[in-house]
Amino acid sequence: MAVALTSIRLDKRLADEAAEVLGVKSRTAAVHAALREIVASGHDE
Repeated sequence: MAVALTSIRLDKRLADEAAEVLGVKSRTAAVHAALREIVASGHDE
């Protein structure tokens, strides 16, 4: 997987809640997991 360092503004509480819901340990992992889920759901159409 290609990795690029980038800067985005996040609602910290929302990102932390997403990490908990997704069962991951970091905000970065939460963003990656959420993006993977969105991409996967887009392929079902």
